[in-house]
Amino acid sequence: MPVELKGIGIVQAFNTVTVKPRIVGQIMQVVFTEGQTVRQGEVLARIDSRFLIAQLHQAQATRAKDEAQLGQCEEGFGPSDRRIRQGLCLPPARGRATGAGRHVGAAVQADQAVLENTQVQLDYATVTAPIDGITGIRMVDVGNVISPSDPGIVVITQVKPIAVIFTLPADALAAVAVGQAAGSIPVEVFDRDDKTRLVSGRLALVDNQIDRTTNTVRLKAAGRIGLFVVIARQEQQHASGENADGQQNGDQKFLRSHI
Repeated sequence: MPVELKGIGIVQAFNTVTVKPRIVGQIMQVVFTEGQTVRQGEVLARIDSRFLIAQLHQAQATRAKDEAQLGQCEEGFGPSDRRIRQGLCLPPARGRATGAGRHVGAAVQADQAVLENTQVQLDYATVTAPIDGITGIRMVDVGNVISPSDPGIVVITQVKPIAVIFTLPADALAAVAVGQAAGSIPVEVFDRDDKTRLVSGRLALVDNQIDRTTNTVRLKAAGRIGLFVVIARQEQQHASGENADGQQNGDQKFLRSHI
């Protein structure tokens, strides 16, 4: 005899991300359309980057100037001063020159750090999708100045895969545990009429806490957007322990969800 367990559930996306800019600037272009399926790394919007390009050129020029000064300092050391350049010895007569060379060398390293930071900021001017998913309603229009503290540009929801979160009575945990011990529990999602199957999947997990106010436990399985009534059914093992083909037949469970 089958054992049926009913509960109410909703669909929950595996990942939902609010795409926000990482720099302050004017939106120059919005590339995506609302409801579009996007891939990770796909361009969504572009922010005015002209000032960042200017800063990048300035950083490149500063580094080039300091590298030239460093080259002049190194040319002042003859072949016999190799040990001085390596810092192995520091004669008093050349101490100031060596200190100046080290100072310029440190300036070149600082210039490189500024250059890399500016390049990162410039990369942030191109806003890309952090995950695969579907875009929602656009939250900003072209021409607006946006900052990281603003609500964002768009919300991306990952729908492949997607989860169904539902509840069952705590008393059903024993039956679910039997099914899990036998293997992965299949999941079937049905329409409200209990006739149209929408999707099939597997039970993902059983929550580790019981709601004491309702004496229910939450479970996660596969599904799609909507309200679900979930039925857990256990097919009892044949008395002989074998199926029609003579193979060992363990307990089987599956969850039927109704939208």
